[in-house]
Amino acid sequence: MKASLLSSHELELKKELLKKDVTLDKICNEFNDSVDKLKKEHKTLWKKNSKLGKSSQNEIQNQYNESYEELKSKIKNLTIKMEENFIDINNFKKTKNAKETKNKIKEEINVLKSQIKVEKSELKKTTAENKNEFKEKSKQIDLKYHKELEKLIQEYKVFKGTINKILLTLIFITSTIFVLITALTINYTVYYPQSNNGESYNFGAKESIIALALSGILIVMVGVISFLLLKDSSKTLPIERKNSNFTKGIFIGFITDFFDTIGIGSFAPTIVFLKAFKAVDDDKKILGILNVGHTIPVIFEAIIFIAAVKVDPYTLIVLISMAVIGSYLGAVIANKINKNIVKIVMGTLLFITAILMVLSHPMINAFGAGGDAISLPFNEWKIYVSAFIFLILGGLMSLGIGLYAPAMAVVTLMGMNVTVAFPVMMASTAFLMPVGSIRFIQDKNYAPKVTVAITIGGVIGVISAFLAIFVGFAGNTQFVKYLLFLVIIVIFYTSIMMFYEYYKFKRQKVIKKHLDAVK
Repeated sequence: MKASLLSSHELELKKELLKKDVTLDKICNEFNDSVDKLKKEHKTLWKKNSKLGKSSQNEIQNQYNESYEELKSKIKNLTIKMEENFIDINNFKKTKNAKETKNKIKEEINVLKSQIKVEKSELKKTTAENKNEFKEKSKQIDLKYHKELEKLIQEYKVFKGTINKILLTLIFITSTIFVLITALTINYTVYYPQSNNGESYNFGAKESIIALALSGILIVMVGVISFLLLKDSSKTLPIERKNSNFTKGIFIGFITDFFDTIGIGSFAPTIVFLKAFKAVDDDKKILGILNVGHTIPVIFEAIIFIAAVKVDPYTLIVLISMAVIGSYLGAVIANKINKNIVKIVMGTLLFITAILMVLSHPMINAFGAGGDAISLPFNEWKIYVSAFIFLILGGLMSLGIGLYAPAMAVVTLMGMNVTVAFPVMMASTAFLMPVGSIRFIQDKNYAPKVTVAITIGGVIGVISAFLAIFVGFAGNTQFVKYLLFLVIIVIFYTSIMMFYEYYKFKRQKVIKKHLDAVK
């Protein structure tokens, strides 16, 4: 082991900060244990109550209430202690001596990495003709320095600055308010007039009043989710202080919600990025990260497209309502349906639909002129068929099958302008996601720091996609035709992914069967 670059004073300072960090770790662990205990007691109570009579239920409920209040009080006190210790550590890190110590630890890490590199370089010269020997001895070098390097990296993480409660809240609120105001201003003053032959947005029109009412409800939802998310995440910042997932989360949110805004979806790409960047420690929290992290960006998408796209408000409300109702009904019967059979059927239907859409595209026009309607009259069959299909599509959302691609396909095949699909599918999802997100936040089944970061990056991704794709091509007569090609690509992609998921399921089934046979 090489001599430390730190002076005796800096070594004492390091020792003091590490001691503070260990103390905070103990408080954080106690906090997590208390939260887990509360969850377990609630689960146990629910199980017991389902098996006992009413008098016994009341007795157990009273016992639980006492335990609940005790644990709740303990969690509250631990939260205060965590916050106090976290502030103390952050103030300690800001001192000049602490910053100098951090830089020297970083230097020690670099020196050690350079030493490993030099030794491997020398090894390569002596084992140039024997690759296996080089690999084996290279591993030994890594192993020799692993413990020391890991210790220095952990010490550096302790000294490294981390985002605090005030900064997190400031970034979150500033970015969301700025994005919303900017997007709506550009929509009303630039996009809407350009895409409607110079017509100004009429705030007094019936459809505008309904659109504004829907947007108002969604903005209230943004406020509620933001409050709960910031309140919960600010409490757990001390627990997540050593991870560097915040910048990763912003990048993930930006990319995934950029593509979500143009109809590709965000859940699957987010999972890929979370895994690739090692941005989540517990896979059980991925579902919570997806739901909570993308809720506000999706609501922003809905607000923007409800205001931006000219569509009959009654058609919009009917299709959104049916999708929402379908989702709740789907949640009831989700466990009774074979999800993999549904995926193969949906994949086939989407593939056929995509082919029909290619043939009916205005640039190909194999079936004659396509539709450009912005409404489905109630005295025709299309509105009722569309409503029924959206009821089914809403139900399929509960099985993990996305709404975007099939919604775009239905709207197009019913002879409507493809842009009409955007407010319908975004709003349907926006009215559903907050319910699940609130539950994930309450149950703490998500990673707060990376989730907040995904939300911040997500809202920026939404406005970037809106400006680049929609506003950028507003007024271009070919825009809808090119957008239709993009929609067709999305539908083909979704269809192929469903086939692939079914193939993976069948393959895993065959492998399991083979392994069972071998046993």
